[in-house]
Amino acid sequence: MKMKAQESETGLKRVHILGYTGEAVDLSDYGVDAPVVYITNGIKAKKAKIPYLFNHRSPVGHIEDLAINNNKVQCVGVHSFPSQESSDIAGGIENGMPYEASMGVVIEPTSIIYHESGTVEANGRTFQAPVYTVGQSTIVEMSACLFGRDDNTSITKLSKETLMTIKNSKLTKPSPPEDSTVIPQGITSEAFNNAIDWLIDYPEHKTLVRNAIKNGWDKERLENEIKYATKIDNYKGVPSGFRVESKQSDIFTARMALSLGISPEFLETKFTKEAVGNAHQAGYLGLREALMQTANSNGGQFTGYSDVENMCKFHKRLHNSAAYSTIDFPNLMHRVAQWKLEESWKIDPIFAPSVCKQLSNKDFKATGHIRPEGGSMWNGLNREGKIDHGSFGEEQTYSTKLTTVAQMLTFKREDIVNDDIGLIQEMLDLMVEGAMMVPDYQLVNLIYNATSAGMLVNSQTSFALELTRENLRTVYNAVKRFDIKKKDKAVKARFNTKHVLVITPGLEETAWEILKQEQFVQGPDDTFVGRNNFWRDKFEIRVFDQLDNTTYHADAKERAWGLVPTADRVAPFAITYLNGQTTPTVETVDLPSDMLGFGVRGYWDVNLDYRPVSDNKLQSTAWSFPSNQG
Repeated sequence: MKMKAQESETGLKRVHILGYTGEAVDLSDYGVDAPVVYITNGIKAKKAKIPYLFNHRSPVGHIEDLAINNNKVQCVGVHSFPSQESSDIAGGIENGMPYEASMGVVIEPTSIIYHESGTVEANGRTFQAPVYTVGQSTIVEMSACLFGRDDNTSITKLSKETLMTIKNSKLTKPSPPEDSTVIPQGITSEAFNNAIDWLIDYPEHKTLVRNAIKNGWDKERLENEIKYATKIDNYKGVPSGFRVESKQSDIFTARMALSLGISPEFLETKFTKEAVGNAHQAGYLGLREALMQTANSNGGQFTGYSDVENMCKFHKRLHNSAAYSTIDFPNLMHRVAQWKLEESWKIDPIFAPSVCKQLSNKDFKATGHIRPEGGSMWNGLNREGKIDHGSFGEEQTYSTKLTTVAQMLTFKREDIVNDDIGLIQEMLDLMVEGAMMVPDYQLVNLIYNATSAGMLVNSQTSFALELTRENLRTVYNAVKRFDIKKKDKAVKARFNTKHVLVITPGLEETAWEILKQEQFVQGPDDTFVGRNNFWRDKFEIRVFDQLDNTTYHADAKERAWGLVPTADRVAPFAITYLNGQTTPTVETVDLPSDMLGFGVRGYWDVNLDYRPVSDNKLQSTAWSFPSNQG
């Protein structure tokens, strides 16, 4: 009869974990092209107690009484981590939730054998080739998950009988795997003597010495491999693939951001000051080093030198699978590119949102909008003593539709081999510039195309007035009053709005003379203008750098200017965002399988759309397009 689930002396829930049954597992999402069998006799644990996680990510507790015998890996899982998730998983197991298990292992590369054809005897069963066998591996964590690589695994209540079975099985030691240091048959006595000398000279690199013996390397090749291994060992630490949210993870990500030109001040809005300081002291990352460390944090074992292509393929396959860690390179570049856009947005914001009503669309379909106008006045009761229904009067309709403007950032093979992160920074900078140009480009085109869209205050196609006090008065008198039809009444009203004077860079001095001078002196015709200036600070001056950009619109004028209202009710333009996202966004994208590297797409899901203003409705804005001559 099964006993109640066991609890430790401290009251912690304990469960039975069948972590591996000796079956072949499918690792195709990691780029492995054949099933993989872990030889159970060659499996060992990193230490007596190893982490017990959920989905190789969240801590749940720790593992005790690991037993590897009878072609199985089993152990006791202790829910020792104080979290709601740990309690929920323990409760689910108690209630019969069919969790499976998954080992987090580090593989000894030299023990991997590829069997191309025939059959393979391993773990007490026969496997059909092609298949890989892994002779030596180390368990560094055990995970509870809904679907394990070995679907025969399980996590169940721990009975006393099961606990006793596990403890007894630990007493029977499995036969050790074949010692990989044995010198293969046919080796020469010279190579054997060299091997003895190398083991004495390089006692900390026994694995490399074994590889040299097996593969017939000379001493120069061995020394080069040792130099590479030493360099890799000295690299700054990368966050574990199993502990994503950590100080080490923050430092690594901050290093990448610093390497791509993001300022420490901005990064302190994302991380602690200590993490940014440690990242700065650790030094900037090279592109190849960043790729190598993110690959290795997710189970890879790369040097970053001769294995560049395989390293890139590993990243691509990792990104298309349920990875152990979110610290993979595409996600890392996604975060850093988004920060670069945000920082640029704060430092040098675009002009368009400053004069536009902000709207939000939930998708990319055309969305209709209604702009009610007029309506009826408030009247008394009708003859029956009832209240009449009000009305919106005539309605103006318009629509907005989001567009995606994209640019892809890719890393070619030579970029990675050359370790040129400076080039990547420049490419990101250009991508940011391109993303931020789009709304202003659309706004310029709307302004200069407005003559056929009812955007002006009268039936003329445009104003052609120089920016002077007299002309400013003419335009202001035209836009400051609004004719509103209330049934049979025509109401002349002013909305509570200010107007801004939008000018080209070439009109800054002229605008200052009109709006900033305190008094005017006697004119050349001996007429006295007056001591005080009516126009002083009447309008805010906003310089639109692209308003005279003829590459944005062929009709752009160097001396163009306009009065634009600030109230949303009469705003002549609207800028529309996807789900209220008012800054540029970044999305990681996949590349074709034959292309190395990754794509990061920066895009504006935004479209500028004018709000209709006709000459017999709300007269809210006026643009003047004087000739560039004279």
